[in-house]
Amino acid sequence: MEVKPMSAISSIALFKNFDVRDVRSLEEIVVCLDKDKGLKLLKGIVAVKCSYDECVPLSSISS
Repeated sequence: MEVKPMSAISSIALFKNFDVRDVRSLEEIVVCLDKDKGLKLLKGIVAVKCSYDECVPLSSISS
């Protein structure tokens, strides 16, 4: 799994959504995941983010 940076506009919109007024209050957190835990996390996100008729089959997210 690879995480890429967001665009500046997307970041600003996200800050607005979470009512972040001062970016100095944010902190970076490094999370280490092995492949299995990363895949479980990804599958969980996909399962929560979609309704039954528009879900991506979880079998298509293997490895």
